[in-house]
Order: sequence, then C-alpha cells, then structure tokens
Amino acid sequence: MNKKAIFLDIDGTLVNHHGKIPDSAREAIAAARKNGHVIFVCTGRSRAEIPEEIFKMNLDGIIGAAGGYVELEGKAIHEVYIPKEEVTHIVNFFEANHIEFYLEATSQVYSSKGGKAYLMAMMNANIARYPDAKEDLERNMLSFIAHMQDEGDIIREDINKVTFMGAQLSLKEVQEEFKENFVAIPGSYGREGELCGELMLKEVHKATGIEIVLKALGIEQKDTYAYGDSYNDIEMLQYVACGVAMSNGAEALKKVADDITDSPDEDGLYKSFKKYGLI
Repeated sequence: MNKKAIFLDIDGTLVNHHGKIPDSAREAIAAARKNGHVIFVCTGRSRAEIPEEIFKMNLDGIIGAAGGYVELEGKAIHEVYIPKEEVTHIVNFFEANHIEFYLEATSQVYSSKGGKAYLMAMMNANIARYPDAKEDLERNMLSFIAHMQDEGDIIREDINKVTFMGAQLSLKEVQEEFKENFVAIPGSYGREGELCGELMLKEVHKATGIEIVLKALGIEQKDTYAYGDSYNDIEMLQYVACGVAMSNGAEALKKVADDITDSPDEDGLYKSFKKYGLI
C-alpha cells in the first residue's frame, strides 16, 4: 500500500468524551506508522490546548486551531492570526452580552474573567454525571484551566481562534454579528440551554491545513484519510479521499462522510484502520 496521510480529530475521535485515549487507538496509530503511514492530529484546539499525552505519542505533526496552525515534525510551517481590531470586536461583543470566552493562541489561552469558573462548573457537572470518569476529566481540565490567563490585556495579535461559552443568544445571532469575516459553529459541550461554540476566520478550516501538509510532504489527495465527529470536521471529511465519521458524531457530519465507524470507546479507529488495510 502507498504511504497514506491520516488526519485525526481529538475530542470525540482520538479521545472519548472524558478525555481518555483508548488503548485500541494507541495500538492502531502505532501499527499504521510502523506500516509507513503518517498521522496528524487535526483539531479545533490551539496548540496550547492539546494535552501533553498527545504530544508524547510522537505523531508526525499537528493541524491546530481548525487549520489556523500547522506544525510538521515539531516545526511550525503555517499560522493565521485574527486581526487585532477583530479580536477587539469579539471581546467587546461577548462582554456586552455576558458571554464567557477564551482566545486561543499557539502558546497560551486567554480567558474572559468568568471563563475559568465556567469551565470548572462544566467539569464538575460532568463528574457528577459520570463519577467513574472523575480522574480522566480532572486530568484533562484542571491543567488547562490553571494555565489560562485571565488578567491584564488579553487583546492580542497572535490569536488563531475563539471559543465562546454560556451564551443566551442563538447561534444565528452570533453568526449575524460576525458574518463578514468569521464562521460561527456550535460546540458539543457546555451546559444545557446555553450556546457554546467557536469563531473561525472564513476560508480557514481543517481542510486548508491538510492541503498545506500534503503539499509539504508531496502526498496526493487520493492517499488521504480523516476521522472526526463534529461540525468543524465537515470540510476535512469532504476534502480527503476517505472521510470517516464516528458513530457518536453530529448527524450533519455523518451525511457528508464516506463511512461511519464506531465510537472511541467501541474501538472505532482500530476497526476502521483494519477495514481499510492501514494496519
């Protein structure tokens, strides 16, 4: 088999919804790389949000901030930043509407004043719902929250993407406010009855990051696979030769996918890698 490039979303794909990487996924990735294939995480998270556990897997690179950041073999080869005046617009709008948020840069995450408290409350609610997953949930969230910066001037020139949380507005209202330069998509987290989501620059998405990787490595589009579960995976699954949605994924994603595999906890990645002869 020719060398294939495989792109993996993190949340709900490589890791389960408690933040744990199944042993079967680790095994599948190691075997695929041994067979000569290259594997990248392709995530909406900024580099600063990616858990250390994933870096320890020594993958071939990172597409972060939903295409706004590309790293190959430990070296950044592409970064896109939101203009500072647009960051100011975002912060002012969210603060005026009492919406918590965090601004995602490559090396740091900058939070609204109530952002940390919101995330802590969300984590505690998940622990109450899934007490057996307490250790995994705390491991993934506490370190992230502790390293968020919420003091001083958070309006910066190196922001790739924005996550917002706890909005009482509709997604349509957020989209309308930022329609000129941004795409607003819903997130799969947050408290019931509240809108959470992401703001990304138009024309920047996971597929644009993949295109940059393929050009750098000289790999053809026909030799690509991608796996995801959320709205920000739609362009990625449409772009690659074989786009696979997780069974726990959004229905909108499943409609554009070439195939559907089982959830992370049901060994979805391993089964699909096996099915397509990657391992």
